[in-house]
Amino acid sequence: ALVCLLFPIYFYTPDVTYWAHLLRVQLGGRDASFYAYQQGVFLYTLAVLAIPIGLSGALLPLLFHQLRREVRDLGAVAGRLYAWNTVGSLLGALLGGYLLFVWLDLHHIFRIAMACLAVGAGALTLLVLDRLHRGIPALAVSLTLVAIVLLPAWPPEHLIVGAFRARRPTPKSLLGPAGFFEDAATYELLFYDDDPVSSVSVGRPRRQPANLGLRVNGKPDGNLVSDYPTMSLAALIPALLAERHESAFVIGLGTGVTAGELAALDETREVVVAEISRGVIAANPLFDHGNLGASENAKVEVIRGDAYRTLLRSPGRYDIVVSEPSNPWVAGVEMLYSREFLEAARSRLAPGGVYGQWFHLYETDDEIVELVLRTYASVFPHVSVWLAGPQDLLLLGFDRIERALDVSALEARFRQPDFTAAFARVEIDAFSKLLTHELIPLGTLHAEALEGPTQSLRRPILSDWAARAFFRGRQAKLTPLLSPRHRDVSLDNSLLRRYAGDASAWPEEIFENGVRELCRFERTIACGTFLARWAFDHPESARRRATLAELRKNARHRSPAIGLARIEQLVAFYQGSGAGERDALTPEEAVELTRLFLDHYHYAAPFDCRAVEAAWDDCRGEGCEAERQRAEASLWGFGGR
Repeated sequence: ALVCLLFPIYFYTPDVTYWAHLLRVQLGGRDASFYAYQQGVFLYTLAVLAIPIGLSGALLPLLFHQLRREVRDLGAVAGRLYAWNTVGSLLGALLGGYLLFVWLDLHHIFRIAMACLAVGAGALTLLVLDRLHRGIPALAVSLTLVAIVLLPAWPPEHLIVGAFRARRPTPKSLLGPAGFFEDAATYELLFYDDDPVSSVSVGRPRRQPANLGLRVNGKPDGNLVSDYPTMSLAALIPALLAERHESAFVIGLGTGVTAGELAALDETREVVVAEISRGVIAANPLFDHGNLGASENAKVEVIRGDAYRTLLRSPGRYDIVVSEPSNPWVAGVEMLYSREFLEAARSRLAPGGVYGQWFHLYETDDEIVELVLRTYASVFPHVSVWLAGPQDLLLLGFDRIERALDVSALEARFRQPDFTAAFARVEIDAFSKLLTHELIPLGTLHAEALEGPTQSLRRPILSDWAARAFFRGRQAKLTPLLSPRHRDVSLDNSLLRRYAGDASAWPEEIFENGVRELCRFERTIACGTFLARWAFDHPESARRRATLAELRKNARHRSPAIGLARIEQLVAFYQGSGAGERDALTPEEAVELTRLFLDHYHYAAPFDCRAVEAAWDDCRGEGCEAERQRAEASLWGFGGR
């Protein structure tokens, strides 16, 4: 009966991704639906597997019942039966759950399990039937094995679709599995492997053949087009800021872009990469045309193993350690964000070294970003945060920062031919453009104590928080720290301000470079801030008007952040309390101005906080005082008042 039930489950399994998607989109992204979704998944799985699990569990009692009637030494029989059952369970888990994945894929192992069950059922049936009927189980087993061999392979396109990330119905959500998976034909699959720890695939959209991408367990983990700047800057920014960059350690091979960029630098001697997935390692040569031939570079050594053990077992220290794990809501990843792991990584840094940690702002919330930053700051005495992509952050940890604050030395290294070529690959052709990527200057996070919990192995809260935030699917913001001490430190240590000098107004070239770069990377946040500061410093600039007109003509850069009305609102934040007379504000209008202030605040071009105070002074109507208190609390950020 168990073998017979596994046949329909085999055919049903490739469509599980669709049914999970259908359940997911029915519940949306509300907090109240989180437990309903988890319970629904459990009941859904139980409904499919309850009877097979029950039949499997009944096998041992049935064996015991049969043997009890045939032998006298019941104690010895029971002992042997339980012992062999334990050995079989352990061996089956080791073979079917790990070892066979070195050579086979999921559907192969499922069929091997079915074949073992069929042979076992046939052997047991032979023992309980009389001789006249023993040909029947032999024939049944033979036919079953033939049927198992003839089963079609599971289509990998169904398994890698990543539909679990969709929170709203698509036009094909209600068309059933066949209609839902029609779009799979538009994706060219070049590589697929179920290895012992993950399912790895490489493919590209047929309409974008250059956009080669890696997926792990159906989740995109990097591609050579939209993700290239993030993966490249994760290597280049730490290499620029470290005192030396002769040796590097990379956590997570991925597409190999980070390792390839580090290995391409002239002074780099070795790049050690820790990658736990056999499939990712096997697929890496497919990306060689986009990662500077990382798989064939003699400087790059890939070690298969988890990051924690591989890093601690390394004999030497590293000038650069770059960690690019998957998102923290992925099982097993949260350890790489823990205080204990960061302490271990810090212990492997050479003097003057830099630890770089990727993190994201998508499918998360502000509290999780703050948790990660607090944990990072609890380990490293000096921390800065850089923009690595439209929704990607690069957290940098230092033991000493003299070299990282020396703008002249940084510019000299930027102008070296190898660095110039590397940054050109991500279209950064000016040093001031690169400096606009600094979001939180060195020393800012440590200016005052950051209140709140941290992530540790003793109290691992990140995975739970991340799972809930992923369910909601919102986008987080990097809340600014605006206490007087935070502002003073950030003004002193902002690399862009150091580069621009002490003049009351920056040169227009810096503004133009900053606007173009930030509009290219962010589009809606700091881009508008720099345009406003440009308008404040150079109100009659024809160069600014021409740049803005050019950006607005480019459809790729259209956004509210570069609209004239928004720029005028942001310019008022630079005028402080002297913004002029205006009509009384409602509480809603004052709240909106506060939100605009926080969303567009940039440490290199900071607003005058008196502008928000003036807005609340102009607030009239019921609720102004209560809303003002809440706004004041938000203005201090997660660092506490």
